[in-house]
Amino acid sequence: MNQFSHFLIKITPFYYGWIILLSSGIATIAACAASALTLSVFITPMANELGWSRTLIIGAPTIAGLIAITLAPVSGWIIDRKGDKFVLSISLLIMGISLIFLNYWITPLSFYILFGIARLLFVAPIMNSGTTVVSRWFIRRRGRANGISILITSIGMGLIPVYSQFLIDTVGWREAWLWLGVTVWIIGAIPSLLFIISKPENFNINPDPINTTNEQYNDIETSGSWTLKESLSSPILWILCTNMLLLSFVHTSVNFHISALLVANGLQPMTAAFAITVLAIGTGLGGLLWGIISEKMKSNIRGSLTAVFTGTGALIFLFADNTAMAFSAALIFGFGLGGTWTIALITLPNYFGRVAIGSIRGIGDLFMNAGMALGGLSSGIIYDLTQSYDLVFPLLTIIAVISAISLLFTKEPKK
Repeated sequence: MNQFSHFLIKITPFYYGWIILLSSGIATIAACAASALTLSVFITPMANELGWSRTLIIGAPTIAGLIAITLAPVSGWIIDRKGDKFVLSISLLIMGISLIFLNYWITPLSFYILFGIARLLFVAPIMNSGTTVVSRWFIRRRGRANGISILITSIGMGLIPVYSQFLIDTVGWREAWLWLGVTVWIIGAIPSLLFIISKPENFNINPDPINTTNEQYNDIETSGSWTLKESLSSPILWILCTNMLLLSFVHTSVNFHISALLVANGLQPMTAAFAITVLAIGTGLGGLLWGIISEKMKSNIRGSLTAVFTGTGALIFLFADNTAMAFSAALIFGFGLGGTWTIALITLPNYFGRVAIGSIRGIGDLFMNAGMALGGLSSGIIYDLTQSYDLVFPLLTIIAVISAISLLFTKEPKK
């Protein structure tokens, strides 16, 4: 495989990091088959046919998220040692198998096992390795590279739910799971196996698309490279991780329930699915713009502003009873969501360097997965108890405001 990688690098007429960026982005597009937005279009048809409550359905990714809390640091450790290619390829292969089997075995237990496995792989190793590899290949242009990565991922966030709704309308929700699994293999596992190279240094390539000496790279990282032990002793890491928990609580709650909320507000299911596409467009544009801005704006200010957009969009959703309002809320929320992702993708490597970034991201993912696990479930329980989202979305706005204030005072750490 090393010879094939050498061949790819040799025939590529530009910096190979851009191939890495595209390949990892496509992998995360495939992984969106297990995203909250994709599951949201399955909630209503599955609940109607099977008689399952929203809490029962969302319980599967919730449990997976809770398990991911313990596995996230381990997956980061494995990524640092085995490489992103290995983790991405194996994870996407297993995800595809799990989704395919949902067509043949559908009980509460099987759904919790099969979708739980797919969701676990999505929130822990796939998203971590798919974005960490980009940070390994870019330093000076890390902001825009990760912004482009978010843009590519947002394509999956937008297209996979619409693709899923099309499959549901065409072949039914059961067979839709099968075709999603096949799609994960075709556009995710195979490209990852063929094109991903974990570290540029393995092939004597400088980690940037510009000519820079190795000595100069020591001065590029904002704070130098921290070891995992040094990072764990920094209060800034824990504050950032806490905010990752809060914001993932907000965006996962919205993502899981957006389709059901808009249908309950009187919109058609396909209109709700297209609102998800608009949200994804906003996320992509937000990720790209916030990524470019991150190269000029301080991380604490950028993080605070993105939380404000996220909270504002969440509140508008509650009153979205027409297409224009739904799409406006989706665009604002998505723009903020794209920015909140830069905390993990840009701020952590900028603050703590590249040496132990997989393990550091693993710690951040632990908190993020906790928020993802608790957000969707808590919102589902509140809905089942009140038969309304009237309490859910104002609560999400309050959480976003708290995060905005906290991030504003979270500045660059010093050794």
